[in-house]
Amino acid sequence: MWRPQRLIAELDGRSVHATNRAFESDRRRDRMLLAEGWRSTRVTWLQIQREGDEVAADLRRLLDGPEAAGSGKRRSRRPSPDDEGHRKQIDLQAKKRTTTGAQYSDAS
Repeated sequence: MWRPQRLIAELDGRSVHATNRAFESDRRRDRMLLAEGWRSTRVTWLQIQREGDEVAADLRRLLDGPEAAGSGKRRSRRPSPDDEGHRKQIDLQAKKRTTTGAQYSDAS
């Protein structure tokens, strides 16, 4: 979660979101967050493992994009140390490999 940019990135997976109840709950939460001015994006473990650089680049674009400053206009600003820390954190998280990823597969 990046409060200044009002952006939420959710690690999404089938094991938790496979039921109708969870699906409906997720959509309700997405709608409520959007109504409050938050943007959310969902990424899967597999995307982080296989496309980590792309996921990190997309998150950086979302953080730097026109909506990042809370308006439709892009504002030029010097990144704060906090912004740089978030970018580094995204890079590290996208590249991080843990044993928990082994439980996921391409099987649909």
